[in-house]
Amino acid sequence: MAKDIRECLLEQARKFHQWQEITYPGKNTEEIGGEWEVDYPAWNDIFDAFCHVLTQMDAETADSVLLDEMVYLIARDNEAEGVIQETTSHPQWFECLCRRAAASNENEAKWQFAAYLPECSCSQEVRDIILNFAKDPNEYVSRRALLAMPALRPDCVEQFAPLFWERNCYPPELQEYQRIAVLVSLDVIHSDLLPQYLERAKQDGRSYLLEHAKRIEGGLAMNEKLSRKKTAAARNNSKPSSAPMGKEQIAVAKSWLLSPEDFEVSVNGSFITAFPKEYTGECSVLQRYLRIVQAGVVLGEVKGKDLIPNHALAMSPLLLRTEAFASEEIGYEQAIAYLRKEAITLPATAPRGYVLLTYRKVPLGFVKNIGNRANNLYPQEWRIRSGYLPDEIRIL
Repeated sequence: MAKDIRECLLEQARKFHQWQEITYPGKNTEEIGGEWEVDYPAWNDIFDAFCHVLTQMDAETADSVLLDEMVYLIARDNEAEGVIQETTSHPQWFECLCRRAAASNENEAKWQFAAYLPECSCSQEVRDIILNFAKDPNEYVSRRALLAMPALRPDCVEQFAPLFWERNCYPPELQEYQRIAVLVSLDVIHSDLLPQYLERAKQDGRSYLLEHAKRIEGGLAMNEKLSRKKTAAARNNSKPSSAPMGKEQIAVAKSWLLSPEDFEVSVNGSFITAFPKEYTGECSVLQRYLRIVQAGVVLGEVKGKDLIPNHALAMSPLLLRTEAFASEEIGYEQAIAYLRKEAITLPATAPRGYVLLTYRKVPLGFVKNIGNRANNLYPQEWRIRSGYLPDEIRIL
């Protein structure tokens, strides 16, 4: 049984290798560049075979050949990130593959493991791999590692700050991103070093760096005591921003609202949230006496290059401006497959990007359509686990 499952995934990997060699003869993955992997026509088959390995095999039984191919496939899925997201639900597999990726040359896998390490319940030994990723010569791998470090090793952020700030081995625009990551990470842990790095950002003068410095400085001015005097224990509970957030991303999130003028849109780590303006006073009073678990509706989350619409937005008909997204009406069987968090294939006419799925005109949630498949964004913890389908479908 396990052998058949292993061979099925290896066969899918072989097919991808063959397609790559035929489509881009004589070129390795670094030489091809861009988002070339999304054109592969059989991603659904890869995803299904990968999930079978995760659910039906013990990670301890995996040999080096299987692990290498799994790391390779995670790297190739760097645009949709569906495979790495599924892997985070299987800590033993995540740990094995994270170690394997860290020792490999697959940069597109390394940055994904760095970014998703905070989301997986791993051993401290594996969580500490974030320090190795932070030292990686690849700019994007190291940057994603620093942005994830506050959640994993907040005690090491200040140690890495000068290294990232002074690196001169990258082009100017990439060095600017390295410095933005320093500001974001120091802000997350409420570091006492942040003010001096904000001054250095002003002296640097580059536009994106200045924009982030001003945003962070504004937050400090609003709550200086909280930002400057956090204890070490509070630092350990901080949540990292997955990526620096700009005004453009906040503006895009606002454009998803039916009546953006009625809502206060705020940034909390990597999340953008909308809260009704008419209740901000009441919320402020409650915050003095209670620990607020959730206030408002999460509109989206910044991950890497993407602003990902949150499922909560799809479930909020009074907020969601449906015209902001391409939509696709699906049938009953596809709707159930979506709610099971299975792979979805949309018609060739469906636009690429984030698409709102509807069943009988009722929003179900979002997918990210990359052409040959759609990455299912339905919350993992909400998925239907039963495989039962009734013989007769009754629709109210």
